[in-house]
Amino acid sequence: MVDIYNLDALTLDGEKTKVTVASGPVIIRDGKVLLHKAPDTGKYQFIGGRVDDGMSIRENAVFKALEDLGIKIKLVDDIDPLIVIGKIQRDGKEDNLFLVHYLAKIVEEPEERKYDWFTLDQIKKMTEEGMVPSANVLIASEHFLKVTS
Repeated sequence: MVDIYNLDALTLDGEKTKVTVASGPVIIRDGKVLLHKAPDTGKYQFIGGRVDDGMSIRENAVFKALEDLGIKIKLVDDIDPLIVIGKIQRDGKEDNLFLVHYLAKIVEEPEERKYDWFTLDQIKKMTEEGMVPSANVLIASEHFLKVTS
């Protein structure tokens, strides 16, 4: 099995490029969004990560919640996923990022909580201050808070 991470790909025009496919849940409770501080960057982000080619995008989102933070979740099926795409720089090279965010609910929380809940205003401020690694945190938070209100 291989993570779909910075892999060689072709554009529809036949040009060589790189692509990373990732997925993860966006968990909202009482108008707040669950984020955790990544140990490697110290920045707040969603649960999730690169998709393993042996796992579906949905399975990956559920698995990453359990693997990263010990949270058992259920994806909300009646709300469509949000797909965020963009070009990023990774290790000095351009990569095409394809993120799939699913709205999810917590089924079972771990005894030791390694995450916090944030309002949209807090996430906006954190984004301005560079405390989140990517604009997807604000984009997906705004989107799912809107569709759930």
